[in-house]
Amino acid sequence: TAITGVPHYPQWKRQPAPRVEIRNGVRVMRHSHLVPEKPSGRGRALMEATFLGSATPQALGRANADAVLGVVPGLSSGVLAATSAQRLGVPLVLWIQDLMSVGADQSGIDVGRSTSRLIGVIEGGIVRRADRVLVPSRGMGDALVEAGADPERIRVVRNWAQLPPPSHSSIEVRKRHGFAADEPIAVHSGNMGSKQGLEVLVEAARLAPSVTFVLQGDGGERPMLEQLAAGMDNVRFLPSLEDEDLSDLLAAADVLVVTQRPSVTTMSVPSKLMNYAAAARPIVGSVDTQSEAATVLRDFGDHRIVPPGDAEALANAISESVLSPGGFHGGELAAGPRYVAAEIAEVVDAT
Repeated sequence: TAITGVPHYPQWKRQPAPRVEIRNGVRVMRHSHLVPEKPSGRGRALMEATFLGSATPQALGRANADAVLGVVPGLSSGVLAATSAQRLGVPLVLWIQDLMSVGADQSGIDVGRSTSRLIGVIEGGIVRRADRVLVPSRGMGDALVEAGADPERIRVVRNWAQLPPPSHSSIEVRKRHGFAADEPIAVHSGNMGSKQGLEVLVEAARLAPSVTFVLQGDGGERPMLEQLAAGMDNVRFLPSLEDEDLSDLLAAADVLVVTQRPSVTTMSVPSKLMNYAAAARPIVGSVDTQSEAATVLRDFGDHRIVPPGDAEALANAISESVLSPGGFHGGELAAGPRYVAAEIAEVVDAT
């Protein structure tokens, strides 16, 4: 049984979905909650609180389970999972994708110092109670150890590529989206939020007018980016795409781009990197060289890394990648679910 909220990301708008459905043998139960029009500290707090109020009776009303898996964020999911596991007397596994106490500071969302400390205390409490903690990066694991987590219980499980192989040729895909067959295209795909700092990509487009920059997806910062790029012929915005169409677009690009704000340092690993690597295209990362994103790029081959926030360096790297793609590989990009399942099975067997 999966107890979750309503689909809303990255558009930050409630998407239609059944309240209860069976997916691959799993009973998915969606509970209503507030969806803020734009992510902010107050909006996120209200979303977490309303989900907690809506989902608590279902989560704590279960009579049995072999284990409880909490996905963080949201913070309320971790709290519910920890409380439910304690009540049932079964192992607690936390699958942490981001730490809200650190992520808010690094993404520029102002939640206030006292609120950030409180979130950190709650996160630390549920992590210390967990029998196993799964994280997507070594940096996040180190941060949790500093917060008091047992290092023996932490496992690094990379996120994985979720897209099918491309099903159409590059020429067909380019024609579908209105691009010329020989037009140099740099694509950023995914969430357009504060953490990405995508203003640098628009500025890079001003410095590389011979390259078409494509921002595909949605998010709270998209209206601002559209305004920033107004009147620029070499910047295009595409909506969120179905998996098959997204796979086609990534494979048809000359360069794929990932950006992070300069304040985002060690912990965050953009999930888009796995889909990028699976597309087997050169990647340019405007990320901190010591970040986990940079580590993944180096693991995946000869990709270019430039300082975050440096539009000139980003424009030059993208232009160079168009002319000289370099070598790259994807690694084991589909193993994540198997690793997660194995970790859950291990703690169940141990207890």
